[in-house]
Amino acid sequence: MNLKTLSIDSAGYFFTNRIHIFLMPALLTFFWNLDAGLALPFQYYLMITFTTAGGYIYNMYTDKAEDAINYTTHYRLLGDNSKLTRVVIFLCFFLGFLLSLHAGWAFVLYGCVANFLGGLYSSPLRLGAHRHMIRIKEIPFLKNVYAGIFWSVALVLTPYFYVGQRPGAVAMLTILISFGLNYFVELMWDLRDMRGDRLAGVRTLPLVIGERAVFWILRAVHLITCLLVLWGVHSGLLLATKGWVTVGLYFPIGLLFFEWYRRLPDKTWASHVHIVIGGLVMLVAMASQALLTTGV
Repeated sequence: MNLKTLSIDSAGYFFTNRIHIFLMPALLTFFWNLDAGLALPFQYYLMITFTTAGGYIYNMYTDKAEDAINYTTHYRLLGDNSKLTRVVIFLCFFLGFLLSLHAGWAFVLYGCVANFLGGLYSSPLRLGAHRHMIRIKEIPFLKNVYAGIFWSVALVLTPYFYVGQRPGAVAMLTILISFGLNYFVELMWDLRDMRGDRLAGVRTLPLVIGERAVFWILRAVHLITCLLVLWGVHSGLLLATKGWVTVGLYFPIGLLFFEWYRRLPDKTWASHVHIVIGGLVMLVAMASQALLTTGV
């Protein structure tokens, strides 16, 4: 096996199995906590990593129909209807549960409710007089908002509940910014998955209102999100250096990336690259803030 093949295979396993998604909540929490200043122990980051992994593996398990069309299964380690998949999902949530005990039973109850509501996103639900089966992710408009709430409201407020501190203006602003970031990603993924979603009967925004309208929504969301960060810096709610570096990198790179992305006939790998770019921007912004603080 040559180096090129090894690199492709490594990237294939990393992206196809959502490893970067499992790690993103911990990175986002650390990134925003520089502004909030909460005393979060390392075990908190482990807890949200395990619960995110459990949720996304379960999501892959329930998305078999559309994923069979949208993705190659060559690198897929989990997500099928196997005993191993179910065991891994259970272990992820169980480890998250054990790590949450440190914060007390009130937080454990909060975590159980949050995980239950998160699981509803992909779970088949019986609705109506005829008990029609539907999933939240199949409902246009609600699908993206529902996911955005968990990557904003739940992501930002959970550490406050964990340490028993009342959220304030910083938390509210961070929720709005996080919602914008996730909504952008969710819509971008809907563009990527149009073929599989159409064949699987999943009605997403690009299939309901058209690609062109979604393109303009994405541009608007990107601009508003960056403006919110700048307002946070101006108002003193967000750290200045971190905020300026984040917008200075993410605004132009995000626009250029999207203009390239929307022209791609196959968006599978590019959609994951966007997450990596976002992570790198956060790392650079945090490093810049640290350098300024230490005076290096």
